[in-house]
Amino acid sequence: MVGRTQDIHWICEFFASDPGRGLHVIGEAGVGKTTLLHAVADAMGESGARVLRAGGIEFEADVAFAGLHQLLSPILDRIGEMPREYRLALEVALGFGTGPAPDRLMVVNAVLALLRPAAGETLLLVVDDLPWLDRASAVLLGFVARRLSDTRIGFLAASRAGVSSVFEGGGLQEFELAPLDDDSARLLLAARHPGLADRVRARVVAEAQGNPLALLELPGQLSGPQQAAREELPTVLSLGERTRRLYVARISALSAPGRRLLLLAALADTGDLGVLRSAAELMEHHSGQGGPDPGSATERAAEALAGLAAAEQDRLIRIDTATRRLVFQHPLIRSTVVDTATHTHRRAAHLALAAALAHRPEVQAWHLAEAAIEPDETVAALLQEAAHAVLRRGDPVGAVSGLIRAADLSPDPCDRSRRLAEAAYLGAEATGDFARAAELLRRAQSGSDGPNTDLDTSGSLYAAAAAVYVLINNDADLDTVYRLLTGAILAAGPDYDAGDPALIDALHALQLVCWWSGRAELWAPFLETVAKLSPKPPPVLELAGRTFPDPARTGHSALPDLDEVHALLRSTSDPTTLVRGATATVYLDRVGDIHDRLWELVRSGRDGDGPIRRHLGALMHLCMEDFITGKWAEAQELVDEGMRLCAAGYPFFSWYFQFNQVLLHGARGEADAGNALAEDMVRWATRRGVGSAAAFAHQARALVCLGSGDYEAAYRHSTALTPAGTLAPFTAHAPWGMFDLVEAAVRTGRTAEAEAHLRVLRELEIEKMSNRYAMLIAGAAGLRAEDEAAIGHFRRALSVPGADRWVFESARIRLALGERLRRTAARAEAREPLTAALHAFTRLGAKPWSERARKELRASGHATRGAGVGPSLTAQEIEIARMAATGLTNKQIGERLYLSHRTVSAHLYQIFPKLGITTRAALRDALTALHKEV
Repeated sequence: MVGRTQDIHWICEFFASDPGRGLHVIGEAGVGKTTLLHAVADAMGESGARVLRAGGIEFEADVAFAGLHQLLSPILDRIGEMPREYRLALEVALGFGTGPAPDRLMVVNAVLALLRPAAGETLLLVVDDLPWLDRASAVLLGFVARRLSDTRIGFLAASRAGVSSVFEGGGLQEFELAPLDDDSARLLLAARHPGLADRVRARVVAEAQGNPLALLELPGQLSGPQQAAREELPTVLSLGERTRRLYVARISALSAPGRRLLLLAALADTGDLGVLRSAAELMEHHSGQGGPDPGSATERAAEALAGLAAAEQDRLIRIDTATRRLVFQHPLIRSTVVDTATHTHRRAAHLALAAALAHRPEVQAWHLAEAAIEPDETVAALLQEAAHAVLRRGDPVGAVSGLIRAADLSPDPCDRSRRLAEAAYLGAEATGDFARAAELLRRAQSGSDGPNTDLDTSGSLYAAAAAVYVLINNDADLDTVYRLLTGAILAAGPDYDAGDPALIDALHALQLVCWWSGRAELWAPFLETVAKLSPKPPPVLELAGRTFPDPARTGHSALPDLDEVHALLRSTSDPTTLVRGATATVYLDRVGDIHDRLWELVRSGRDGDGPIRRHLGALMHLCMEDFITGKWAEAQELVDEGMRLCAAGYPFFSWYFQFNQVLLHGARGEADAGNALAEDMVRWATRRGVGSAAAFAHQARALVCLGSGDYEAAYRHSTALTPAGTLAPFTAHAPWGMFDLVEAAVRTGRTAEAEAHLRVLRELEIEKMSNRYAMLIAGAAGLRAEDEAAIGHFRRALSVPGADRWVFESARIRLALGERLRRTAARAEAREPLTAALHAFTRLGAKPWSERARKELRASGHATRGAGVGPSLTAQEIEIARMAATGLTNKQIGERLYLSHRTVSAHLYQIFPKLGITTRAALRDALTALHKEV
């Protein structure tokens, strides 16, 4: 390789010094990335490493895990030796087995488990044309590439500069492959085209600008040696159509069977010679080129394989003898082979590949679809099933592509519309591509005499559910959405099949629409339909029917079934089920039980793997969970992330993240910002008819007002959520504001209203729904009670199991306890709860409450440091400092707080001077001293 010796040596040394890492080669088209990868793979192979290769193929870009299958195919015989859970996960992912979608991390671990035994000394994964790799494989290999440390598995990939990809390599090191220098360019040109005149050679070198492909192919644009001798060149040189013509000429020189075999290789996701030979025999047998005799077809297939020698000699392909696979020397050669084949030959190749790949139903379905020349229900049904299989494996984007193609092949208008409607639903609900979803809905309904006349029941349900997400994110009012959805659901009756996925999806969508509206009268169709489902509703939907519409009155009845749903949520690999389950348990305070599972969805979304809607759903639940458990720095990061996602595709859901932002503003004492954002929420909610958004805004604004000491306004906003003395029916969020309402009522002298509210909480037995509710109700009772009774209520609240988990709320109760103790002359006894409250508020950054606690401590005779004196650490800085003081590394701290190790290092860089220290070893003493000063 001219001019690349140092590059090859550097890359080989890169992996020799630390085999367990990855390198991403970036370069312009034709700069030699593919050739470089081949050379490195050969060199590593000669040094004893085993090399597994794959390459992105344009045709296979919609076939889930096609690239992963290609990469692992040489070692798939080892799959039977893997632990059962890994084997099943990998078999389902690759389409060899059936079952629920495996957890993404499980598939990653399964791939690593398969690779490690195969590695021996060293294993190198080589992936060319990364942007053309199918989405599922690209995302999964991104996970794998980031988990190779402490292994002897290397990852080497190549991409064209400026071409985007879903592959997320994280910290994967990049290597930019530069053009050849002029000396190397002249040397390459002299070696391949020795007869060029000096002036022509200089012109080619100048025009090629160090691009090896240009250096090799541009001289071929000359009409012949005479032109070269006359030192003539075309006015314009390009790598476009002229280069393609050169490849066409070289491909055309091959034998007809050889060209057909190259076509099979270009259209397949595998270069396996065994598969290609089987497909070649089938193609030759059915081509009619030499009669129907199978023997002659076999002979022509053998001739095709023999013809590969000419292609190899002409540097169009190479045969990897270690894996017995055909590899194209450059992606342009593959595309030229396909572009120059006739439609008849392409169709025959697809049919032959479909037959040869019958053991891979999804790939087979796509080849049959490409071969179809007219609508074909058999092929459409196979493609639909392939789309559903892809969806079960967690790839809604691939599922949408499959359903659209299945619709195109559907001869019956009803089937066509149903498949388009389902694609529209998945596109709107899971991927957030509302423009495309709206177009698919239009296509689903086109050609009809009236609305939906070509849609069957399932199609109508999918169309209505899709319309929900399209319309709400395009400023439609909720009444329009509600009428559309309830109409489709009622039309599906009177018998409702619990096994109909379209109906279940529509009911989950209706549940959200009713909740968004905040209007009790809208819930009847949902509740009645769920009750009529036969034989019985799915577990998550059944639970949600009792915990989400009016949890204060029906939530208790769901408690016996909670463990069953919890077990399902712990084990499911379906992100939709997981988010819906979190929604069903949120008002029972059980989201924390699946905190880690929701974080899996967030990480998956950040890596570009998971559906955006599921990513958003997980963020919504985690934001609130982080707020009530005192992880405010993380909550702020998730709020910011959620707002960015909403701005990019789901504007309707911004209000939920705004709600969390108002809570954070209020708790931190940022009253102006909190009030302004809450007012914006109410205005938007009123215009759109989103009653829940208005209710959330009032609950959050009550906290803002409590923090700023405006108790009259706090009472006004608390009772806007639910009137004192009742929990408004079908206002699911009403219990969350109970402590604030009672405090505001007590502080404004409305003791009767406070007592009435406590009475209804007891009558509805809200404390039985969760330990947190029990703590808050006991704390609220203390606010209303006389001194001795109040102290007893506060102590009972703080003795509730898990009370310290709800950091802010338990600190507020400790503050109230300390206040009451001091006012009953138990000043020394008051200091303990007041000090604990102050520490909690300070760590959180809850400034208004910190100041109240300081004042109470001073009044109790305890000296405290005032605000602004000494080192001022943020809540996140204190948390990082405490972890570092225990001996955790930056990487370990980052993993626990979901930060990068660089971010942790930057925080410590700021913390050390604030504490007046210079070493990590001094952190413990500095924090102890800080604790004593507060």
